[in-house]
Amino acid sequence: MTREEFIATRTECSDIGAAIADDRADGAPGYLYLGSLYIERLPGGTFGLVIGNREYQSADLADLEPKLFDFAVAKGRTETYETDAKRRSRLAAAYIEQIGYDPFEGDPTISPDEVEQALRDHALEIAKADAIAARHNQP
Repeated sequence: MTREEFIATRTECSDIGAAIADDRADGAPGYLYLGSLYIERLPGGTFGLVIGNREYQSADLADLEPKLFDFAVAKGRTETYETDAKRRSRLAAAYIEQIGYDPFEGDPTISPDEVEQALRDHALEIAKADAIAARHNQP
Protein backbone atom coordinates (compact mmCIF):
# COMPACT_ATOMS: atom_id res chain seq x y z
CA MET A 1 0.00 0.00 0.00
CA THR A 2 1.33 3.40 -0.93
CA ARG A 3 1.12 6.47 1.27
CA GLU A 4 -1.53 7.88 -1.09
CA GLU A 5 -3.64 4.72 -0.75
CA PHE A 6 -3.23 4.91 3.02
CA ILE A 7 -4.36 8.54 3.08
CA ALA A 8 -7.32 7.62 0.87
CA THR A 9 -8.61 5.43 3.74
CA ARG A 10 -9.04 8.59 5.87
CA THR A 11 -12.56 9.09 7.15
CA GLU A 12 -13.75 11.92 9.36
CA CYS A 13 -15.00 10.79 12.75
CA SER A 14 -16.81 12.81 15.42
CA ASP A 15 -15.94 10.38 18.26
CA ILE A 16 -12.84 8.28 17.65
CA GLY A 17 -13.06 6.55 21.03
CA ALA A 18 -16.56 5.25 20.33
CA ALA A 19 -15.69 4.24 16.77
CA ILE A 20 -12.72 2.09 17.76
CA ALA A 21 -13.64 1.28 21.39
CA ASP A 22 -10.65 3.13 22.86
CA ASP A 23 -11.22 5.05 26.10
CA ARG A 24 -8.10 7.16 25.51
CA ALA A 25 -9.82 8.86 22.56
CA ASP A 26 -13.35 9.02 24.00
CA GLY A 27 -15.23 11.97 22.57
CA ALA A 28 -12.28 13.09 20.47
CA PRO A 29 -13.02 14.16 16.90
CA GLY A 30 -10.53 13.52 14.14
CA TYR A 31 -9.71 11.16 11.33
CA LEU A 32 -9.55 7.37 11.12
CA TYR A 33 -7.13 5.55 8.83
CA LEU A 34 -7.46 1.86 7.97
CA GLY A 35 -10.51 1.88 10.21
CA SER A 36 -8.60 2.00 13.51
CA LEU A 37 -5.54 4.28 13.39
CA TYR A 38 -6.24 7.92 14.06
CA ILE A 39 -5.19 11.54 14.24
CA GLU A 40 -7.18 13.71 16.63
CA ARG A 41 -8.51 17.16 15.84
CA LEU A 42 -7.48 19.30 18.80
CA PRO A 43 -9.04 22.55 20.02
CA GLY A 44 -7.73 25.59 18.19
CA GLY A 45 -7.57 23.89 14.81
CA THR A 46 -4.47 21.78 15.37
CA PHE A 47 -4.05 18.02 15.07
CA GLY A 48 -2.51 15.52 17.45
CA LEU A 49 -0.94 12.11 16.96
CA VAL A 50 0.36 9.74 19.63
CA ILE A 51 2.65 6.88 18.61
CA GLY A 52 3.98 4.91 21.55
CA ASN A 53 5.30 7.46 24.03
CA ARG A 54 5.79 10.19 21.40
CA GLU A 55 3.28 12.96 20.83
CA TYR A 56 3.15 15.09 17.71
CA GLN A 57 1.12 18.24 17.04
CA SER A 58 0.72 20.25 13.89
CA ALA A 59 -1.61 22.78 12.35
CA ASP A 60 -1.36 20.77 9.11
CA LEU A 61 -2.79 17.26 8.92
CA ALA A 62 -0.39 16.49 6.06
CA ASP A 63 2.55 16.83 8.49
CA LEU A 64 1.26 13.97 10.66
CA GLU A 65 -0.04 11.54 8.05
CA PRO A 66 3.43 10.37 6.92
CA LYS A 67 4.32 9.56 10.55
CA LEU A 68 1.12 7.54 10.96
CA PHE A 69 1.74 5.80 7.64
CA ASP A 70 5.29 4.86 8.66
CA PHE A 71 3.93 3.45 11.92
CA ALA A 72 1.27 1.45 10.05
CA VAL A 73 3.89 0.02 7.68
CA ALA A 74 6.22 -0.87 10.58
CA LYS A 75 3.39 -2.72 12.33
CA GLY A 76 2.32 -4.55 9.16
CA ARG A 77 -1.08 -2.88 9.16
CA THR A 78 -0.90 -1.77 5.53
CA GLU A 79 -0.31 -5.32 4.30
CA THR A 80 -3.54 -6.67 5.72
CA TYR A 81 -5.89 -3.83 4.88
CA GLU A 82 -8.16 -4.38 1.93
CA THR A 83 -9.69 -1.35 0.26
CA ASP A 84 -13.37 -1.46 -0.63
CA ALA A 85 -12.53 -1.65 -4.34
CA LYS A 86 -10.16 -4.58 -3.81
CA ARG A 87 -12.72 -6.35 -1.63
CA ARG A 88 -15.46 -5.89 -4.25
CA SER A 89 -13.11 -7.17 -6.96
CA ARG A 90 -12.12 -10.23 -4.89
CA LEU A 91 -15.73 -11.04 -4.05
CA ALA A 92 -16.90 -10.54 -7.64
CA ALA A 93 -14.22 -12.97 -8.87
CA ALA A 94 -15.21 -15.59 -6.28
CA TYR A 95 -18.90 -15.16 -7.08
CA ILE A 96 -18.26 -15.51 -10.82
CA GLU A 97 -16.20 -18.65 -10.21
CA GLN A 98 -18.70 -20.28 -7.86
CA ILE A 99 -22.07 -19.04 -9.11
CA GLY A 100 -21.42 -17.79 -12.61
CA TYR A 101 -22.02 -14.04 -12.70
CA ASP A 102 -20.90 -10.76 -11.16
CA PRO A 103 -23.42 -9.79 -8.46
CA PHE A 104 -22.32 -6.15 -8.49
CA GLU A 105 -23.20 -5.75 -12.18
CA GLY A 106 -26.73 -7.08 -11.70
CA ASP A 107 -27.48 -5.08 -8.57
CA PRO A 108 -25.43 -1.92 -7.97
CA THR A 109 -27.01 -1.51 -4.52
CA ILE A 110 -25.74 -4.85 -3.19
CA SER A 111 -23.09 -4.52 -0.51
CA PRO A 112 -19.87 -6.50 -0.21
CA ASP A 113 -21.18 -7.90 3.10
CA GLU A 114 -24.27 -9.26 1.31
CA VAL A 115 -22.14 -10.87 -1.39
CA GLU A 116 -19.86 -12.39 1.24
CA GLN A 117 -22.90 -13.82 3.05
CA ALA A 118 -24.28 -15.22 -0.22
CA LEU A 119 -20.95 -16.97 -0.85
CA ARG A 120 -21.01 -18.47 2.66
CA ASP A 121 -24.61 -19.62 2.16
CA HIS A 122 -23.69 -21.14 -1.21
CA ALA A 123 -20.74 -23.03 0.33
CA LEU A 124 -23.02 -24.33 3.10
CA GLU A 125 -25.60 -25.58 0.56
CA ILE A 126 -22.86 -27.35 -1.41
CA ALA A 127 -21.55 -28.98 1.78
CA LYS A 128 -25.06 -30.16 2.69
CA ALA A 129 -25.62 -31.57 -0.79
CA ASP A 130 -22.25 -33.36 -0.66
CA ALA A 131 -23.13 -34.86 2.74
CA ILE A 132 -26.49 -36.15 1.44
CA ALA A 133 -24.84 -37.58 -1.66
CA ALA A 134 -22.19 -39.30 0.45
CA ARG A 135 -24.86 -40.93 2.64
CA HIS A 136 -26.72 -42.26 -0.41
CA ASN A 137 -23.55 -43.70 -1.93
CA GLN A 138 -22.62 -45.65 1.21
CA PRO A 139 -23.76 -49.30 1.46
